[in-house]
Amino acid sequence: MACGGVCRPRPASFATEKPVSPAAFFRSPRNRRKSRVLSGLFGLLVAGLSLQACATHDAPQAVVPPTAQAGSERAAANAAAPDPAALFLGVESSGKAKARQLYLIPGLTAPAAAWDGVRGAFEAEYSVQIVSLAGFGGRAAGKWERPFHEYAAQALAARLRAEKGDKAVLVGHSLGGMIALRAAELAPGHVAGLVIVDSVPFLANLFSAGTITADAQAAPLAAFFAGQIRTRSEADHATASRAQLPVQTRDPVFGEQVLKWVLASDRATMADAMEDLLSADLRPALSGVKVPTLVLMSWDSGNPLTKDQHLALVTAQYSGLAGVDIRQITDSRHWIMHDQREAFLSATQSFLNSLPK
Repeated sequence: MACGGVCRPRPASFATEKPVSPAAFFRSPRNRRKSRVLSGLFGLLVAGLSLQACATHDAPQAVVPPTAQAGSERAAANAAAPDPAALFLGVESSGKAKARQLYLIPGLTAPAAAWDGVRGAFEAEYSVQIVSLAGFGGRAAGKWERPFHEYAAQALAARLRAEKGDKAVLVGHSLGGMIALRAAELAPGHVAGLVIVDSVPFLANLFSAGTITADAQAAPLAAFFAGQIRTRSEADHATASRAQLPVQTRDPVFGEQVLKWVLASDRATMADAMEDLLSADLRPALSGVKVPTLVLMSWDSGNPLTKDQHLALVTAQYSGLAGVDIRQITDSRHWIMHDQREAFLSATQSFLNSLPK
């Protein structure tokens, strides 16, 4: 798969890794059971795909390679070199003028409104900047180059480098967490700290409970999921998306809002971004992140892993990030800032207060 000029050399051990087929992966009862729950940890990444249904497929026959389907559609739009800033249809600003900037970056399919429940808690002290990504939550699809998260990080880093004043703090949820990690590596002199909310640098590994260990193994599974999103009917898309709500949030009312954002999102953008994200492994880049980092991960009693097992899996993912502070937020699903708002605010405020002024 083309990697947009951002591929890194793979360790020699990767050469012996064999790609895992979606059918083989889901044929294992252990993987099916764990994946259904662990999918909530990266939230809307699977975009409502029914994991149980995947087990009936012998091969990802419905998948058209992105270079054949999405690539042809993108070719004309990207004929000229796109402006990275075009990815961001808007950055909403509020709060204290000329104060340290606090960027709130939403996840897959989520608009700026995803932060409405917590943004007010920061506005008295920070200049709050809420990012919106093209194609999500009702925003029109924009022009961009794949991988989606890399393009978004490049655009955010360019914005950070253009800003004057104090270094910014980046708070990213799910996809937004991966964008924040990469942007901090790209603009090291312009970021003071990171808060990563329910996100890890190698999502396929977490999704598979450690079964997938290399990006080469993740690629077929990522293409399979994305292909399902691209090709299913509107009715099937709505049904499958609704089926995933219980792993997104403990609040059924808020879940309906999450569903509206999913269904309002551009399906092609959603599928491409999901495929890029699920097949990405940012662990090699963690050594380039040189700022204090707080990671908040959800856990509740429905998780097939114990708290200790879950923490060990997440800690291993972040082993390359020096000084990272990983905390579990219990009795929460993917939308931590909604399910456990006070716990999210307490941990985030404490972290922000610890940063050099």
